[in-house]
Amino acid sequence: VTTTQVMPGSRVLPNGSKLEWMTIGITAPAHDWAPFFIQWGDPRLQPASTAPSGCTLTSLAIADPRPDALRTLFSAVGFDMTLTEAEAAKMTVTLACPKGVVTF
Repeated sequence: VTTTQVMPGSRVLPNGSKLEWMTIGITAPAHDWAPFFIQWGDPRLQPASTAPSGCTLTSLAIADPRPDALRTLFSAVGFDMTLTEAEAAKMTVTLACPKGVVTF
């Protein structure tokens, strides 16, 4: 697996504090669904910790014409993902929310 350079990022939050992070992406093997990774400067400020509560991710699945390339990528970074072969690329996300289950 080959990666991009580590890239810093930041933005000012509505309360005036600064959210900072570093990202790194995968360049080889190349694939449109290749993940990127974020390391938060202050984990207490990251969006998953500060966003309104209410919904929970219950499933995430990817269908792709080349699922084996993705399996190799995700396995290399220790990410367990449901992958199936399909003619066109598609991601399905299911959330459990207070008003019911929602699938995108």
